[in-house]
Amino acid sequence: MGIVDKLNETFNKGVSETERMLEIGKLKTRISTLGKNRNELLTALGAVAYDQFRRGVDDPAAFAELGEKVRAVELDIAQTQARLGELESSQDAGRVACGSCGTANAYGAAFCVKCGAAMPRVEAKVLCASCGAPMPSDGKFCARCGTPVATSAEGSVPAPDIGDPKGEQE
Repeated sequence: MGIVDKLNETFNKGVSETERMLEIGKLKTRISTLGKNRNELLTALGAVAYDQFRRGVDDPAAFAELGEKVRAVELDIAQTQARLGELESSQDAGRVACGSCGTANAYGAAFCVKCGAAMPRVEAKVLCASCGAPMPSDGKFCARCGTPVATSAEGSVPAPDIGDPKGEQE
């Protein structure tokens, strides 16, 4: 692979990562907007309920249309959150780039899966209590989910031993 090919590959990875991050931002904005819409619909439902109470009327049909709208918004929120979760978990958090070819390798890999170069030894002391990602000993936040690292041993899980270079890689 020539230098131009490597530059194109690196550029394309950067573009796809940028596109992924933009989509994540759009999905988070959509979830926020949908949450506001849901709250507005619930407020309208409350107004209908109070109006019926004030007039001494009991008409469940008046709630049906607003209730269906709330249900549709909640379904849209759930689907958007699922897509957001997929995108957030697709990043290379917990992976280490090869110093020779730049390929993302499993955290703790002894050799690159693409070029076979020896990977630098990465010492993980704990796993993130929230998502289970390996945490470097000097890290303050999880690279995958952003959860702050517990200051004491509680909430953190010891990482498995990754010392065998001939062991199975992800």
